[in-house]
Amino acid sequence: MEIYDFEFNFRLDILAVAALHQSDPAVEPLVVPVRIGECAECPWWSWCRPVLGAGAGDVSLLPRIGWRAWRVHRDHGVTDRGELASLDHRTAALVAAGVDLRPLLAAQGTRRDDTPVAVVHR
Repeated sequence: MEIYDFEFNFRLDILAVAALHQSDPAVEPLVVPVRIGECAECPWWSWCRPVLGAGAGDVSLLPRIGWRAWRVHRDHGVTDRGELASLDHRTAALVAAGVDLRPLLAAQGTRRDDTPVAVVHR
């Protein structure tokens, strides 16, 4: 019941701040729009849709991209469909497999382009 109360109160806070944002755009919303299955029935969809569609469009507008996948992309700095389309498939597969690429990215630019990533012994 404690979790339910927290979630319900958080949603009330989101609505209150969103209403303030509508009257004063300087007030930052507590959350950013993300397209989910319930959007079609939501009274805020008319506000969220243009925000999500701006520029290259939000990743959540793509079919079969739910909140979890959207969050993974956002956590990795991918915030629109153009950035998603430009991802290297092999890199994305490594990230999806849980490989921490931060050490490689930190070393990027400090090694020659022909530096082997792994040594294969035959």
